[in-house]
Amino acid sequence: MFVKKSNLILLVMVLLASFSFGSTSFAKESPESKAKEVVKEFLVAMDKGDINKALELVVDTRFSNIDEQIKEYKEYSGTKNFHSLEIVSVDIENEGSLFVNLKDTSTSSDSREVINVKNYSGQWKISLGSSEKESGKSSDFSINTLADHFEFTNFQYGPHYTNDTFTIPSGVSNVVIQGWQYSSNEYPASASYQLARSTWLGYSTYGTPVDVDKKGDYNITLSGASEGSGFCIRIFVGNSSQINGAGNVMYNP
Repeated sequence: MFVKKSNLILLVMVLLASFSFGSTSFAKESPESKAKEVVKEFLVAMDKGDINKALELVVDTRFSNIDEQIKEYKEYSGTKNFHSLEIVSVDIENEGSLFVNLKDTSTSSDSREVINVKNYSGQWKISLGSSEKESGKSSDFSINTLADHFEFTNFQYGPHYTNDTFTIPSGVSNVVIQGWQYSSNEYPASASYQLARSTWLGYSTYGTPVDVDKKGDYNITLSGASEGSGFCIRIFVGNSSQINGAGNVMYNP
């Protein structure tokens, strides 16, 4: 009798172990996990100077031929400390496009590197270069120069970056936005605004995001500005609203 009970207990344990293993094996990997994995592999490849591996992980529209791309990647791999970049979070634009946020652990700066990862016919790859043809956002958002006017329509959940960039002159530490926003559906207008910059890897963010949790006019100051070119505005919609808005961008010494 004791032997039979032992065999029964052993059988139950084997079945439970098999079920657990099967559940783990067939669990669907989330887009966030896949995006993180691609970015980690890319950082390791660039850190080791394995350019061929790095090229397998990207879709880069900035180069007219492969030789030019390889040359640029080799030069950049020697100037960037990829080993010190650490993934801190992932923002979802949609189920096929995510933004992976990284911090540089070698500095105390609060700036972040932001890398766009997209699903290309079932393969997750880093997207570099102009995304206007793919995202269609150029018709939704326009910003010309600093102290100029911008407007956007139907921004939904997730991060959005302006396609055009502007230059910040010497002596400027803040960027001011005077504008308005409203939601075109039943959800309340809620978005955060942050200074960002176009970089080799995608974007860097600066300062702390400023929340605007109301419809109507707003006046906000974005910190983290410094002299340079390639700056843009990051707008993050945190709920299910469809945000429309406009405003003036100015610099504040």
